[in-house]
Amino acid sequence: MKRFVKCFGALSRSRGIPRSTFHVPRKGFTLIEILVIVAIVGIFSGFLVINFSAGNKIRDVKNAALLVVDGIKRMQTMALAGEVIDGKVPLAYQASFSSGLSKFNLDYYISISESEPSSTATIETVELTNAKIELNVSPVNVIFYPPRANMEFRSGAPSLGHSIKIKVVHINDSSINYCVEVNDISGRVDIEECS
Repeated sequence: MKRFVKCFGALSRSRGIPRSTFHVPRKGFTLIEILVIVAIVGIFSGFLVINFSAGNKIRDVKNAALLVVDGIKRMQTMALAGEVIDGKVPLAYQASFSSGLSKFNLDYYISISESEPSSTATIETVELTNAKIELNVSPVNVIFYPPRANMEFRSGAPSLGHSIKIKVVHINDSSINYCVEVNDISGRVDIEECS
């Protein structure tokens, strides 16, 4: 049979029979089909990259808010435990926040006096990645007194009430934000999306 096809094919070329009358089965893809597939994959990849970068901003802000919560709870735990620093139990522990900064300090009080400025030393400065702190009143200090970790807020404002909100926002997009709410009566520290 193969011999007949080879022979007939040779005859058809020599006698001028058009080649298109013979159907040769196609193998593989045409250039158009490959270009369409590449375009579809490119469009889906574009959507994926856009969604991934938006997710990174939200994740950065949420991680920064969790660092704020962790810092406050760490000071609370140190006050409850009466953690010894430099051979002494400090008079108080605090987390201090200032508006517009991408960091906050964890401090302890060496002395507290009404007549003199309080003397503090820094335990750690916590850096926030791609996020900053926004406050209605700045600076705000969340202070814990041992041994029961009684909480107090100090600020330039006369009274902050029993609850404060520390807003953590993305550096480039203030619409992405989380609020850390601290209540001095219950001692609760919660994180939520700001409204």
